[in-house]
Amino acid sequence: MEYRCRVDYRWGRTMSTFITLIVIVPPRNLIIKNERNQIQNGLIGPYNEGSEVRLSCVSEGGKPAPYVHWYRDNELIDDTYSYGTGNNTAHNELYISKLSRIVFNSVLSCRAGNNVSKPIISRVTIDINLKPIDVEIVNARHTLQAGREVEMSCESRGSRPPAQITWYKDNHELTHSRESISHDGNVTTSLLKLNPQVLDNGAYLSCRAENLR
Repeated sequence: MEYRCRVDYRWGRTMSTFITLIVIVPPRNLIIKNERNQIQNGLIGPYNEGSEVRLSCVSEGGKPAPYVHWYRDNELIDDTYSYGTGNNTAHNELYISKLSRIVFNSVLSCRAGNNVSKPIISRVTIDINLKPIDVEIVNARHTLQAGREVEMSCESRGSRPPAQITWYKDNHELTHSRESISHDGNVTTSLLKLNPQVLDNGAYLSCRAENLR
């Protein structure tokens, strides 16, 4: 909109000056949706480690038309946005092809602004079911005696929720074990009472950790 200021003199010519008023309008709404078009906020998931995620951020209103950017823990990760036709919206779809544990508990934020007004922000935190990082029999170097019971220990780290540990002798599952979980939930320990016999000489003892989610 253009405004004019005019000064009229009794003796002399009239003078005018013009000014164009530009009104900046910030975006009025910002929503995050998942691949099923469901609105997301706060903690979302859990997703399985290794799975793909699509999150769409949609901004409504704003003049001039706003940008829509994605950030992970305040680091810009996606600035490829586009505008809707005729509905005064802008959107940016974030695609993560393979979720890794580095994203676990990270804050994903979508920001919409027009470089003049303060941006508006919507945030989500991704919850992830994590696979075990490793598994090992911690006392595997012992020499066993036939008929003498021994307690074997298997530890697994990094699973969330805690891993389930299964023992095998060759291909046969062993069931006489008990599990415990560390205070921080990061380490699962399984103790197996084993009573080896002469026929077990050369048998292969193993433990397997898996996240059943």
